[in-house]
Parts: sequence; structure tokens; C-alpha cells
Amino acid sequence: MHFKTSLRYFLLKRPEQLQYLSQRLGFSTQNEKVYESTYQALDIPRQNTADYCMSRFDKYAPYPALECSITGKRLTYADVQSMTQNFGSQLLASGLQPGDRIAALVPNCPEFGPLLLGALSVGVTLVPISPVLGPKEVSSLLSISRPRMVVTNDALLPGLTEAIGLTSSGEQIQIITVTDDSKTSAIPLSQFLQNDGGRYANRPSFDVDETLGILPFSSGTTGLPKGVMLSQSNLTSTVCLTNNVASGCAREPFDPSSGDDQYSFLSVIPMFHIFGLTMNVLQPLSAGAHVIVMPKFDPQHFISNLSTFQPTYLTLVPPLVMMLAMHPAITREHLMGTRVISSGGSPISASILDKLREKIHPDCEIKEGYGMTECPIICRTKKSNSPEKKNSVGRIMPNISYKIVDSETGNCAGTGSPGELLLKAPHLMKGYFNNDQANKDSFSGDWFRTGDVVITDEDGDIFIVDRIKDMIKVKGYQVSPTELEAEIRLAPGVADVAVIGVPHPQAGEVPRAFIVPSSADVSAESVQEFLSGRLAKYKQLTGGIVIMESLPKSPTGKVLRKELRAL
Repeated sequence: MHFKTSLRYFLLKRPEQLQYLSQRLGFSTQNEKVYESTYQALDIPRQNTADYCMSRFDKYAPYPALECSITGKRLTYADVQSMTQNFGSQLLASGLQPGDRIAALVPNCPEFGPLLLGALSVGVTLVPISPVLGPKEVSSLLSISRPRMVVTNDALLPGLTEAIGLTSSGEQIQIITVTDDSKTSAIPLSQFLQNDGGRYANRPSFDVDETLGILPFSSGTTGLPKGVMLSQSNLTSTVCLTNNVASGCAREPFDPSSGDDQYSFLSVIPMFHIFGLTMNVLQPLSAGAHVIVMPKFDPQHFISNLSTFQPTYLTLVPPLVMMLAMHPAITREHLMGTRVISSGGSPISASILDKLREKIHPDCEIKEGYGMTECPIICRTKKSNSPEKKNSVGRIMPNISYKIVDSETGNCAGTGSPGELLLKAPHLMKGYFNNDQANKDSFSGDWFRTGDVVITDEDGDIFIVDRIKDMIKVKGYQVSPTELEAEIRLAPGVADVAVIGVPHPQAGEVPRAFIVPSSADVSAESVQEFLSGRLAKYKQLTGGIVIMESLPKSPTGKVLRKELRAL
């Protein structure tokens, strides 16, 4: 079946029927068609992630590794290596063992690199937490992950203290601050690092397949955030695959003996997010890049950084790619040194890409990719991609097996036919943390169900058609409608509510709520005011609030979101 014909056929199907069937039907082994990546399989080292990423640090020693774009604080590769060893050593001295957990609640900062590598080097799991979450949201994640230590900064300490007070565990949590010259009761990181690193040299061994490297959180359609268990081998595999030139990595790791200039990354994507953590921290450090760290996004600061640093690499979310293309203050001079612009999270329109190409250097490559917290890199495009494949997210990465399963029949779909993408991969998560139901829902045997409907063509290129899950993607962040609905129901006078995502020119999607009031006093303004202090900014109802007498529902009581989207 031709691509456009099969796509039209799929779009004409009833979305609620597709979702119901994909949830209810077991996937058949009849007519099973398993695809393998078209790229040659890689020999992935069985190393802990820190040792793998730092394997070239000795020859990078005097070069800048991480630099704050605001304060100018700079860590060389020698600094990062020393801090990594001392942080890992002190974790062991503090009684932590492989498998124990610490959390990082910090904005983007140079210290995040050695904190992450230091924990990974001794088998301690890092739990990255968004600094824009409120105390109640942070408390929920702390209660699930139960870290023994949290690293934060002075500005976030009051909210963290409140969050710890709300946790259900009641366990003592040690607090470290990365703020220089801190006047708080938290232990300064500089003090924590004051050791000879002796315990690092005799660190305990651990199983890289079983020991979790990080425990990030991903919201799902079931509502509450889910801890994603990414092992050390998962992370090492992710970095190894990302660095593979044959499957789309733009260049080989930096070689100081070559005489070439060190290349640079502008890191604006949040480091707590899997995209930022893997693609703007671990991967560039493993390749000897100079990472310029933006603590938070500010339009003018972003523009000035483009001019000042002339970053070789820009790894961005689609709204920032749109800004590069459309903002009148960003000119060819700002992008003169940029050779790769990578994006992921949602598709970018052809008109935006055409505008962007007018500003970039002729040798600059625009790349799109596809991944998720559960499997950080699945596809990416290459410079050699044909123009007619501009809607593709590229080919499946090496070492990945996949199936495309028809949601109606449960059988494997053929080339050119839509179906849900199922995966097996060395960097696929071990599962969701302490969440048997989520694991049951997300796996069919040992195949992971992505929840994304795709089409593959004869060349193995992947085209994303739709998402089965009802997740809302706001500037690359995943927002759960169920989570928002639970919060809205706590507002006085709300009888019923449903939340959907609606298109937004800058954010991609934003949440919109449909509310059935039980009181005449309920208004859009009163609900927005109620939510303002309870949810992160990107979860707010930017798409608006619609007051209704009743929600459209099926005979079984399920909200008919299709009808809400049509309003």
C-alpha cells in the first residue's frame, strides 16, 4: 500500500476504536514480522557509564568541559575527573552503596556533570528532578524514589525543605548545595568534595546490567509519574549508539592531536530531562566537547550566547528551532559557526525548516530524531537523507529489533501500513520502578510498546503517524491529562473535568480543560488561580478552560475526547 494511501486509511479510523483495541487485544504471533536495524550492530562495551564517558579524559585534561554562560564558571576535563572521583569517594564514605539513590534538584549548572558521573562511577543511582516543580510534586517523587541525599542550590532549598516535610517515608535526607558561599544549613558541595578520593580507587564492583544508573520520571496515561529504570548498561549503550558515525553522529570524538578546534555545545535543554542528560551532558563529555550551560532559557540570553560562543552543535526542542528560524534578531552571523542543529520531541514543519536553511551555513546539518525516556534514542536522520523523506525521523538505530503491530488485528503490519511500534534494545529500560501495572500495560512479552503509531517504508525509514497515548507534549515535556484532572477536581465547585492537548504555535501543544461546575461560583479565573501554585508552569492550562453542563461520554462512562477536540 502506498504511504499516503495507508496514512489516509489510518487517519480515517476511529481513534477511540484504535486505542480500545490496542489495549484489549493481545499481539498475535501469527504473521510475525520482526525488523532489524539496517545499520551494522555495534560491540557495546560492558563498562559502567562513568568509566566509558571518561575514557578519553586524560588527553582532554586542559580543555574546557562545562562552562556556565551567566557566571563564567568553567570546569576543565581535569576538574570534572577530579570532582567525579571525590564525589564518588564521599558518597561511599557517607555509607551509600551500589543501588542506593540520591536526587538532583538543580537547574542546569556545570556541577551537574561531575555529580552525575560521580554517582554513576560508584553504582549510586541518580534521580533527576525538575527544578520547576512545586513542593507537592517534588514530595511525590521523593516518596516514590526514597533518595538518601538530595543535591540542590540555595534558591530551591526552601521548596525542597517543604517537600521533604510532606514525604511519607519520614527518613532522614542529607542535603548538599552547589551554591558557592552558601549561608544555609545545607552542606556545601565544595566541602563534600574535600577528600583524597581514596575510596574511589577501591570502589565496590557492581553488575552494570542490574544496577540502575538513573531513575528519571515519565508521566503516562495512567496519571501519576512513573520512575523509569535505566541501568548502567542502558546508559552506556545510549552513549555508544549516539556516538556512532555510521548511523548519523555528525563527527568523531575530538582529537587534540589533529590540530582542529574543540567543538562546542550550547546546553539549554534541562539536564534533568532524558534528552538533555544524555545528549547535552553524557554524549558531549564522552566526545571531548566544550559544553556551554544555560541555567534557564531566556530569549535575549540565548541570542547573545549564539553570537558569543558560536556553538558547533545545537540540540534543541522544536520551539527553539522555530525561534532560530523566525526571530528577526537571529541572523546568519549568529549561526555562522553552527554545523549541526538537532531536534526531537515533535515534528517541525517544512516551512520552518526552509526559513532556517536561509540563515545557516551551507555545511550545517539539520537533524531530527525520535526517542523517549524509556529508550533514549530510537531513530535519527542523516545528512544523506533524501528530500522526499523530510517527514521521516530516520532509520532505527543499530542493535534494535522492532515490530509494527496493527492495532485492529494484533498482527504485524507490513511495509507502508500503520501500526504501533514495539521494541527490543540494549538501552531499553528495565521497567517502571515499583509499578507492576505499568509494566504489564507497557510490555507484550519482552517487547516494549511505545504507544506510537508509525509507518516504515522499503528503505527502513520511520514515519510517525500518531500517538495512541493521550499524552500532551508541551515544549518537549510530557504532561499527563489524568494528573491535571486529579488536581482540577480538588478545586472548590468542580464536579467533573477532562483535559486534552490543543495545538499551540510556540509550545507545540498546551493543556485545555473542560469543566462541569457544581457551583455557580466556579469560573475559569478561579480555577486558574487555584492551580497557579500547585502545578509547574508548563502544566498550566494555557489552552484555556471551557465551562460545560456535561462532558460527552460513552455508555461505559469514558470521556469522548474526540468530541472535545472538535469543539
